[in-house]
Amino acid sequence: MRSACVLDSVDGLLVLQRDHDTAIRLLHPFTGDILDFPPLETLLGYVHLGLLGDKWRYLRDIMATSINVSANGAVSLMMMQRCMTRVAFATSGKQ
Repeated sequence: MRSACVLDSVDGLLVLQRDHDTAIRLLHPFTGDILDFPPLETLLGYVHLGLLGDKWRYLRDIMATSINVSANGAVSLMMMQRCMTRVAFATSGKQ
């Protein structure tokens, strides 16, 4: 956990941002299972232009997080940040 920042928790899982590459990770704290998602860095271009200062601070300010597990086991992660008028959406695996 020293190389990650906790962004949020949802349904007992932790949403992390790995420090060295900004990858988003979903961690089950009891089993240690981890799913990787695209880096938070991919959202920098969507931060509201009127915001001043460090854009990373705004990206890490999560308003809401939701997960969904499909019948085939793919996990979808949705996050809404205060700095964007969009919801970020990613699916685990090769989907």
